[in-house]
Amino acid sequence: MTRTIKSSAGPWLLFLFILLGLAGAAPGDDAASNGPLESLGPKPEDEEDLRSVFLRDASVILPRGTWDLEVGLEYRRAKTDELPFDSDLTRQVRLPLTARFGIRKGLEGIVSVPLIHSYREVSEGGTVDSDDEFGLGDVTTGVSFQIMKEKASWPELLGTVQVRAPSGEDPYRGDGTEPLFGSGHWALAASLQWVRTADPLVLFGGIGYLHQFSRHANGQKYEPGPGLQYSMGLGFSVNDDVSLSGRFAGLLQGNWDVDGETVEGSSYEPMTLRVAATMRCRRNTYIEPEVTFGLNDDAPDVFVGVALIRRVP
Repeated sequence: MTRTIKSSAGPWLLFLFILLGLAGAAPGDDAASNGPLESLGPKPEDEEDLRSVFLRDASVILPRGTWDLEVGLEYRRAKTDELPFDSDLTRQVRLPLTARFGIRKGLEGIVSVPLIHSYREVSEGGTVDSDDEFGLGDVTTGVSFQIMKEKASWPELLGTVQVRAPSGEDPYRGDGTEPLFGSGHWALAASLQWVRTADPLVLFGGIGYLHQFSRHANGQKYEPGPGLQYSMGLGFSVNDDVSLSGRFAGLLQGNWDVDGETVEGSSYEPMTLRVAATMRCRRNTYIEPEVTFGLNDDAPDVFVGVALIRRVP
């Protein structure tokens, strides 16, 4: 909770993201005000299926009564070095279970439940403490709703509201060296996302606000600072069965308050870059391997994972 931001690139990247979004929304010289955006290349015959998979977190796609069931397998590693011989290492194998469902036209719901095997190794002053446990992570639920359909002069706009419950093992338990499963705080997130198509390319991004509620633990009141989330990405349809995508994401988290006192230097700003391939296995079944790289000291080192997505019916 006393880490110092080592990168000041976040505001500049956010400014660049806004410029890209405005550029994507600007109409071309010969574009009709409400016509489709001109394609940059040949349009895949079955683009909507793959697009709805790799854009599942950025667009409302599912018709009413349709479900996307997703099972993932991920490996995550994060290490913090405070002094030459002091470090905090976390390794996790995660099994995220996610369901998305169409409530009505332009409205989707989501529930995500992660199962986690967590290993933690804390080295301090030549003493090493390590432990591993298996348990439930923080459960997330929410809704996404379409604000505006895409036009030649404007991208598709999507609103999302999510609630995260502290269902994982309490991080404030014990002496602070136990394996990590969740944040320990209820959280509410609201975001605005956009999608812009230029077949076979898709541009997407978003900006949002994260509020984590305060709580009492170990005789003290802990209140995380406000969070600004931002992201931008690109998807490319290789053919009818394969799409490639990449996404940059960041979080600017403010300083914490403990018992009403601000802890200077407790803010952090993780930035990550995710690359993935979305492939059709069979009708309504897709597989998506991914690698996510931490871009600065505040971000986890690496995520490696694969997801299996099944659309029902």
